Amino acid sequence: MTISPSNNPARTRFSLGVGVFLSTLILYLLTSYPNVAYIDSGELAIVNYTLGVAHPTGYPLYTLLGRLFALLPLSLIATQNLFGSLCTALAVTILYLSISHLQKGTRPIQFLAAALASLLFAIGGLVWSQGVTNEVYSLHLLFISLMLYFLLQPYSSRNLILYAYLLGLSFGNHMSTILTLPVFVAYVWINRDCWRENTNRVWQAVGMFALASTVYLYLPLRAALAPMMNWGNPSGWDNLLRHVSGWQYQVWMFDRSGAELWQQLGNFAAILFYQFPFTFWPLILFGIYVGFKRRRQAAVYLLLMLLFNIIYTLNFSIADIDNYLLPAVAALFLFATFAIYELVRKPDLLQKIVITLVAVSIPLGLIFNWEKQDQSGNYGAVDGAVNFLNSCEKDALIFCANWDYISPWLYLRFYEQRREDVLIIDTELVRRSWYFDWIRQVDSCLYEYIKPEVEAFLPYLRRFEAGRSYDQKTIEKTYQAILLKMQNYPARTIYLDTSVRLGLPPPGELKTSGKLLRLVREGETFTPPQGPFQEPRFGRSEDDLSERERWHIDLYHRLDEPESEPPRPQE
Repeated sequence: MTISPSNNPARTRFSLGVGVFLSTLILYLLTSYPNVAYIDSGELAIVNYTLGVAHPTGYPLYTLLGRLFALLPLSLIATQNLFGSLCTALAVTILYLSISHLQKGTRPIQFLAAALASLLFAIGGLVWSQGVTNEVYSLHLLFISLMLYFLLQPYSSRNLILYAYLLGLSFGNHMSTILTLPVFVAYVWINRDCWRENTNRVWQAVGMFALASTVYLYLPLRAALAPMMNWGNPSGWDNLLRHVSGWQYQVWMFDRSGAELWQQLGNFAAILFYQFPFTFWPLILFGIYVGFKRRRQAAVYLLLMLLFNIIYTLNFSIADIDNYLLPAVAALFLFATFAIYELVRKPDLLQKIVITLVAVSIPLGLIFNWEKQDQSGNYGAVDGAVNFLNSCEKDALIFCANWDYISPWLYLRFYEQRREDVLIIDTELVRRSWYFDWIRQVDSCLYEYIKPEVEAFLPYLRRFEAGRSYDQKTIEKTYQAILLKMQNYPARTIYLDTSVRLGLPPPGELKTSGKLLRLVREGETFTPPQGPFQEPRFGRSEDDLSERERWHIDLYHRLDEPESEPPRPQE
């Protein structure tokens, strides 16, 4: 590929930036999910659609921006996936602008090198996965890219203020932004002689950070209006603090043994290694050397981001922890660009070798990642939820403890309005006080039926949520009493997913009913459903399925043996 010399470097930079943005956006749109995905996709779509409150830490900025996209004349999930694609494509483009400005080059070959490297970053598995679905991490990546853009430019009061404002907005989207604070502290410390000359600019930066952070006021204000999705009900100070701090996740933080940390470090090393083709890694390693030799200040920022990202993520045990490594991927990519720019300053032959190496890595990355990242035929999450609906009779109440079914069901029920007679109860969320307000909104009769047991449970539950001492046996006993009362609710037929574990014997016999277990109570008749049932469709070969997807195929077939006894809940 040849670029003719230009007397207008800004135009060349801009044209290539437009090319990077459009090519990545088209790639992400072509490979996006056709409907909701596993984990939080369905819940986030409904929260944005109804202007509700999402699971901790609330993600108020994502909710508000997602609501704007929901106004587009497309299906809800199409608008939300478009939001994710745009954020990710913009993040890639801003990183391109960062490196083209950072190196202060004016030659077309330098801009070409930046553009090709940015495309390589865009097709890395972790980055690509953000552009095909509706998750908060795509917006998080955009803010990481924006902050790096200002961080890597020469210090100015303007950049300090803009960086502080972006930092506050980023906190308004995702609290893992806290991992960038050491970088910000280093930025302020390294440039202390500059800002000491005008301390008013520092206070302006603090003020802009505080102003941007006020987006969190959305949570208590909206919660006070009791939206249908009101996770944590953060209308009061205590609830707001628990929600924003991710109190419920603390049981999964800093609880690993030394051996587990070492194993997870190996997992992270593998994840990070496969974000780039092997041909790119020599550039990353050489770029670290070049960075500390020629651009030490920028190298310090990137190294801090990389190390704090990995250290924190090592100690957090959640299902989608891979997404927390996005800042580390961005830091490694920028280190590689140091090497690329160093080498393109050399004689023409070496320039051509470097450009060819990066250019060849792009199709290699596409070939390696396409089958894994192309989600255009992935209906797995929806298929699982629809199988539940096809497994039950009219006016069913389904007990479930698997969020991969509940989250897509929220989308089917409250946006597509499928089987509005069916209600799925998350047995784990019954352990949270806010959830009873949700039950009251979606089925007031059921709530009134269980109200005495709920009122007996809440005093103990609220002591637990407030961090005060509580009687563990009593709280478990009153919790189980609510589940048992629900199972006796006469207005609904009762079903259980195999993920549910009950502490008391069910009031009847459990029989296989499609992909669920039917609780047949005394005096009830039961005819097994005929379906139809659909094995989860992922649109990819079995070799390219994730561990989660294979697990869901196994779950689909778990109740297929007609002669086998249905699994019984623990008692």
